[in-house]
Amino acid sequence: MIQNQEILYDSRYGHLTPEVAEKIRKSREEIKQLKGRELKCPVCGFRIEEIYGITTGIVQVKCRKCKLEEPLNLAYFRRIKKKITLINPFHIRFVSR
Repeated sequence: MIQNQEILYDSRYGHLTPEVAEKIRKSREEIKQLKGRELKCPVCGFRIEEIYGITTGIVQVKCRKCKLEEPLNLAYFRRIKKKITLINPFHIRFVSR
């Protein structure tokens, strides 16, 4: 593993050009401002990758644990917290899921 100004890569598979290194650094800076969420395998729950707020569309994933290899629509795998009213004869309150 070679370190080129904090960018780790294996030189056996190619060399990092200054242009690509600059794009990686810019991407890191942009990601610091976004909130990320985990994309988990729908079968086993293993963390597949980190998804950021601007990411939409369909991604082809492969789970390293259960070997599921399928396209996933990110819209179907969002985690939206909804507040619902729980009505009970003894108490009424809001529950966050």
